[in-house]
Amino acid sequence: MEITKATINDIDEIAQLYDDLNDYLESTTNWPGWAKGIYPIRRDAEAGFADDGLFVLKINGKIAGSIALSNR
Repeated sequence: MEITKATINDIDEIAQLYDDLNDYLESTTNWPGWAKGIYPIRRDAEAGFADDGLFVLKINGKIAGSIALSNR
């Protein structure tokens, strides 16, 4: 398991993770209240990357989570 700064090459996998996560949340208790196509979406990952604050958690080389940190 490792946490690293995301690269531009991670964006597709992060976007897919968000999509899969929202599918899962639609079929279970959606504690965060996220909605597919609204949040989180690819644009959120791109914005975090553009702000130089997007990080990913990788397990066995596969992205298992992401976090965007900002000073704003």
